[in-house]
Amino acid sequence: MLRAHAIDSLQLLQPDLAKECGIQIIGLVGSVAREQAKPESDLDIVYDRLLTRRVTLMDISRASRLIALKIGQEIDLIGWAAVKPHYRQFMSKDLVRLDG
Repeated sequence: MLRAHAIDSLQLLQPDLAKECGIQIIGLVGSVAREQAKPESDLDIVYDRLLTRRVTLMDISRASRLIALKIGQEIDLIGWAAVKPHYRQFMSKDLVRLDG
């Protein structure tokens, strides 16, 4: 998958993800973000929970399914708040934010 296509698709999904699942997509990391994806690569998506509502594991699961159906490939949803500082620093180098 091309990075631009992934970002466009996620931007279109963002309002539904916020309303239905209580999450906001921060951006992409990994091979798609670096534009080194292979056909078998999954899409690594970093999200944050919105503070306007309680977010459950079911919400995260629903978001994952919604995104995978729209994108048409396997994804990994990564909660930014749960990423340890050491890994966050490493991941930040690849992070391509949805908001530019």
